[in-house]
Order: sequence, then structure tokens, then C-alpha cells
Amino acid sequence: MYAYCTKSSHFSFVIDSVLKENAQLEISSAYDLQIIRNLWKVGKIDTSLMIICNGYKSDLYLNDIVNLWKEGFTNIIVVVDNAIELSSLDSLISEG
Repeated sequence: MYAYCTKSSHFSFVIDSVLKENAQLEISSAYDLQIIRNLWKVGKIDTSLMIICNGYKSDLYLNDIVNLWKEGFTNIIVVVDNAIELSSLDSLISEG
């Protein structure tokens, strides 16, 4: 299994090539989550694609991760960097 880190290149032709090779995606920001949503809306990915959420988790990023899960994405892996991120993520999931 290969996971492409979107921060390497956000160009659509690069991501399209990566997806053709059945790669999973590693993201590192709330901006990258918008890329995931756009790929899903145009049918380039489905909700079973593994999305690895890495990087600093701002409140916006954490909210967007939880919203992606609520939208039906079933294969989200969140790389938790500290207890604060874990607590925030747990609270957001419990609210929803």
C-alpha cells in the first residue's frame, strides 16, 4: 500500500496519476480536506479511500476531519500528536 502525501503537490494532474495507481492519501491541513471533498464530488474517489490525517490539527482541521467522517468516509486515520488533539477529537465526535 502506498499513501501519497498531498503536500508534495496539489496539482490535479499529479493527484489524478496517484489515484490511478490505487494509492491512498495522506493530508496535513484543512485545505487538503477540501481537495478530498472535491475529488469525492467529481467521483474520483469514494468514501472507502484511506485518508491519513497528519500534521498540526487546528480547530478547523479537527472539525473538518470529524465532518468528513459524518459524511460517510469510513477509512480515516488520524495521527494524533498530543493529548490535547486527542481530547479535542474525542469531544467533537461525542457532540455529533
